[in-house]
Amino acid sequence: SSPCRTCPHRTDPPRSAMAQPSARLFFSELPMTLDEATVHSIFAAYGNIKSCKFMAGAGQAIIEFQSQDEAQWIVENLNGNIAQGLDTPVQCKFANAPGGKGKEWAPEGKGKGGGGRWEPYGG
Repeated sequence: SSPCRTCPHRTDPPRSAMAQPSARLFFSELPMTLDEATVHSIFAAYGNIKSCKFMAGAGQAIIEFQSQDEAQWIVENLNGNIAQGLDTPVQCKFANAPGGKGKEWAPEGKGKGGGGRWEPYGG
């Protein structure tokens, strides 16, 4: 039987909330004992890295690869698997655009580059 798509226990985000394919990937479930140089070294085996930011306290990283094709291959082949140099599986998905989270929505169209701050009482 297939999983129920309307059950409240389902945790997958809706497709519209997922990041669009890009060269930027978000990695989670990384060992917190790693450092940024080690993270760079591990994932450089899978593609050409443009930038790498490791958040040690959270066991997460945002890595930008040279091309979307490299990133797509990594998401399809490494997500849920163990990367060379690690002992546990990693999770990876396309990252949100830099600063993109929460930028699109604004009440009554205010705040989309208009420079004005939204005021709840029309202030």
